[in-house]
Amino acid sequence: MVITIKYFGILSEITNKDTENLIVEDNCNSNDINKILIETYPSISNVNYIIAVNQNVIQNIYSLSPNDEIALLPPFSGG
Repeated sequence: MVITIKYFGILSEITNKDTENLIVEDNCNSNDINKILIETYPSISNVNYIIAVNQNVIQNIYSLSPNDEIALLPPFSGG
C-alpha cells in the first residue's frame, strides 16, 4: 500500500524533503514507519517528534490504511 509522509521543521531538513510517498506492507503500523524512517534517515532518531495520521495526533501504535497521510511534527516553540 502507499502512504504519504509529510515532514516539518528540522525533519524536513534532515530528509531534504517536505513530502514523500512510501510503499509499505498492507499490515503496516506507526511503529513500522518509525523503523523504516530511522533506517532511511538515521539522524531522525536524534529528534523528538509526534506523529499525526490524517491530521489526528496519535498516542499509541496505529494500524495504517492505504492512502493514509502521516505528518511528523517536531517540537514547536512560540514567541
